[in-house]
Amino acid sequence: MSSNLLKKKAISLRKRGFLYSEIQRKIGDIPKATLCYWLKDISYSDEVLKILEKKNRDSSLKNIKLFNRKRSSGVKKDNVIAFEEGKKMLLSNNDKLLFVGVSLFWAEGTKAKQENRTPDLRFTNSDKKMICIFMKFLRKYFKIHEQKLKASIQIHENCDRQKSIKYWSRITKISKDKFYIIDQKPISSKNKRPRNSLPYGTITIRYVSRYAYYKMLGAIGSLSSF
Repeated sequence: MSSNLLKKKAISLRKRGFLYSEIQRKIGDIPKATLCYWLKDISYSDEVLKILEKKNRDSSLKNIKLFNRKRSSGVKKDNVIAFEEGKKMLLSNNDKLLFVGVSLFWAEGTKAKQENRTPDLRFTNSDKKMICIFMKFLRKYFKIHEQKLKASIQIHENCDRQKSIKYWSRITKISKDKFYIIDQKPISSKNKRPRNSLPYGTITIRYVSRYAYYKMLGAIGSLSSF
């Protein structure tokens, strides 16, 4: 079929409400740029415009669903790979720091995945030595990106905000601008809680990473099978 005949056929199909992809299937694999040039000056009836609008909307939704399915499948594969890496990491290493770090997270970390958000590792404690060990473990075995590290501090009325941030920043080696105060609870009873109790509050380390989250779950899985 000659170029002129192909062009007339393309214009006819377009005026009947066919999408570019549909026209290409009808008359052959004509480059989209060529179709754009052929069809740039044609006018459409209101009825055809409605047909094209609906088809474009349906096509977009279909592409989004296809993309989400592929992404979901890819994410699941990555989760399995990370989980298996965590299992092997524990089985092939006798480093005490590794076993202590995984044990600490198993005991004090947040294992439940948050819905509708990227999973993260969260570790909460007020013991500076425990926090030091966990940070050393995290940096050694998870090859973390420092910019993804965040920390929140729960303080009481006897705590100074800035001193608490400065204190935990020094302990964790996390930049001060990555800290925020999430709560400030009044002391309910002086008899129940000494005035100097938890002078720097309780810190929560948060590292946002799906891969790290599932790798940790794999390591815990290995540890729990001992």
